[in-house]
Amino acid sequence: MAATVPFNGLADSGTKLIKEVAASSSATVSFIHGTSDVVFDSTFDVYEFHFINIHPATNDVEFGFKATSNGSDFGISTTATFNFSYQAEGGSNSSTYGYNDTYDSHGNTGLVNMLHSVGNGNDECCGGRLRIYNPSSTTFVKHFDSRISNLHQADLIQEANSCGYVNTTSAITGLQFAMSSGNIDSGTIKLIGYRT
Repeated sequence: MAATVPFNGLADSGTKLIKEVAASSSATVSFIHGTSDVVFDSTFDVYEFHFINIHPATNDVEFGFKATSNGSDFGISTTATFNFSYQAEGGSNSSTYGYNDTYDSHGNTGLVNMLHSVGNGNDECCGGRLRIYNPSSTTFVKHFDSRISNLHQADLIQEANSCGYVNTTSAITGLQFAMSSGNIDSGTIKLIGYRT
């Protein structure tokens, strides 16, 4: 049996950091296959985006994504469900786990929310990850899941989880990230490829 070799380039299995983008007063951050060294095709089985210290310019906004199959038109119909838990910063034992269908996507072509209400205070931001599975498939819809931790604008720590599918059998060639209103003031998004 052959020894496992660390991933480097296009080995049979492993992980690779594909692209890292630092946002700075950015209306959107896009990762499109074939542009700026982005790989988003059948090279990897799973693609994962990591969000690090994503800070909005506007208070009380959501953070989400849209998909494209041609590299320019973002907003493929997407269906997703969303749940959350939170704990008050002040230690008042005000904690909740819940489901709010307001944040679900029902064949939505707009921004697919991955969290509920991040603040724009100096210490407020969000972090987490989004995974999308086999985006190059031309047979099946494209499943995804996300898990985000954010400092809610009402001084709550919130964990938000979502999952769903981008409803197309065409290959997805990229994702675009944005706030529901205003710019991404700062933060880093990393694209990682996994081959199993």
